[in-house]
Amino acid sequence: MNLRRKKILAAVATIWAIGMIAFIPDFVAVHRETKSAFLTFDQYAGSLVSRNYRAAYALCGTEFQNATPFGVYEGTYQGLADRLGKLQSVQRGAYEVKGRGSPATWTATIETSFIYEKQTLRFRLALRKNGGRWLVYGAEEM
Repeated sequence: MNLRRKKILAAVATIWAIGMIAFIPDFVAVHRETKSAFLTFDQYAGSLVSRNYRAAYALCGTEFQNATPFGVYEGTYQGLADRLGKLQSVQRGAYEVKGRGSPATWTATIETSFIYEKQTLRFRLALRKNGGRWLVYGAEEM
């Protein structure tokens, strides 16, 4: 390899390395927030599986709780269990975690499978970080 190609390759590698170093804080933040969102998801799913609807509801955001009284929330999940059998597990599928703005506003979307005795239902859960805490803000059946 001649000297000119080596210099060009070295320059490209240097620019790439500087670019990667500049993005390291973003990668670290996304990794940290993804783990935190997953922890909330796991607590939420575990509460639903154990039929602790009050604990699951406590992991929902204020806007969700204002729009959906606890009795309606509990009745929805109890009705699914009555119709489809016991909720055996909730599995996490594809996900996306984003932080936008400065300071970052964090959101997550997690595709899930609610595995009941008689049928599996798929939902897309929406989570947001609010006041330093991840909360569930909604769900839609897929």
